[in-house]
Amino acid sequence: MFLIDMHCDTILSLWEKGEDASLRKNDLSVDIEKMEQGHVLVQNFALFTHRKEETIPEKRTMDLMDRYWSELEQNADRLAPVFCFEDIERNARDHKISCLLTLEDGGVVFDDLAMLRNYYRMGVRMIALTWNYPNGIGHPNLSMGDFADYKQASLLQKADTENGLTEFGIRYPRNGTPRDDHRCQSSVGCRLLGCGETYNQTFCGLSFQCAHHLSGCP
Repeated sequence: MFLIDMHCDTILSLWEKGEDASLRKNDLSVDIEKMEQGHVLVQNFALFTHRKEETIPEKRTMDLMDRYWSELEQNADRLAPVFCFEDIERNARDHKISCLLTLEDGGVVFDDLAMLRNYYRMGVRMIALTWNYPNGIGHPNLSMGDFADYKQASLLQKADTENGLTEFGIRYPRNGTPRDDHRCQSSVGCRLLGCGETYNQTFCGLSFQCAHHLSGCP
């Protein structure tokens, strides 16, 4: 049996550890040796930028992007990137683990479809629309900005069922980038799935599905 892991923050952890850390072998949850032992077919690598903690968030995203591609170059004998479904099949024949690049928090697109297209050109094939704060794309189910304590929601706090996708967010999924709606479980998910319009696109012939909604487009 082969596994497809849809998310890990390993690239951020490697970047924080510095140049001595390596994806080939490390003390983190994910490295090449562990993936091979676990029969991983596809590993999604997320680039996470905490926009509220960075003066220039896109600079951090580019630093992580560089680290991701550097790791793939250094381990080209065992890893290979994924841009479409056929890549997964070819990589499997070549006995290599397929690596799919993702962004966690679509806010780093900065409401700019040109940036969205450029991320796609740089290899990104899945983007989380929101993280724990509202952004130009939409509103999360629970906003961390409303928490009394960092990362600790109040039991009395209600889910956001009024706000959803922004006007930019409505146009955003139609411009060539796969999307991950797992953090938009309330009004955003409703607007995507329950308003008379069904997104049923595929990413190079591969349609991603999970307990929430995952799909992509060419």
